[in-house]
Amino acid sequence: MTLTDAQQALRDVAEAKAKNHLAPLAGAAPAGAINHRVLTALAAQGLLGRVFRQGDGFERVSAMDLCLLREGLARYCTEAETTLALQGLGAYPILLAGSDDVVQRWIPPVAAGEIAAGFALTEPDAGSDVAALSLAAEADGDGFRLTGEKSYISNAPHAGVYSVFARTGPGAGARGITAFAVPGDAEGFVRGVDPPGVAASDRQAALRRRVRALGLSFNLRLACCCLSSWPL
Repeated sequence: MTLTDAQQALRDVAEAKAKNHLAPLAGAAPAGAINHRVLTALAAQGLLGRVFRQGDGFERVSAMDLCLLREGLARYCTEAETTLALQGLGAYPILLAGSDDVVQRWIPPVAAGEIAAGFALTEPDAGSDVAALSLAAEADGDGFRLTGEKSYISNAPHAGVYSVFARTGPGAGARGITAFAVPGDAEGFVRGVDPPGVAASDRQAALRRRVRALGLSFNLRLACCCLSSWPL
């Protein structure tokens, strides 16, 4: 396989920015915490803008371009590469399936590096078998009430928004799962740091909050994990 001139240039740009602007910021945050200096620098250097491309609305990045960005960053700053990947993982459920108002509420601050996005999928009893997750979402007025526990959540506990996968249909397997956009300061959102994980991890209990449903679910989760090259 041979890269096109544009693809080679994209990787070269990522490498140069990682070496000159991002690597000096590595280690600026405690282990396991979000490095906000790296996050904001990714935006300032135009790299988050490559992941969340804005034309007529926001568009998704191609898998090839994302791989080239991550490869270029990883050569000189693995912390920047991880930060970019987790930002995409947490926000892409919103970008791919959110309503216009949800996308406009959350994607601009995520793309600008103003807030981090979290991805809440794994549960204590549902890891690789995601169809077995049990966090419940029940209709409540104009929204939903989510009750249950998640673990190993990317960018927790300090993300500004979380893509949370919950069960809306009991006994329906993968078809009973829906994704929700949950603000990081949602009432009843109990956060901790047990156990630690990649970049940051969170154990959440008693999550009870009216939230806006994104719509798609199991296939959405697969698309986001595959696009981010993140373990399923």
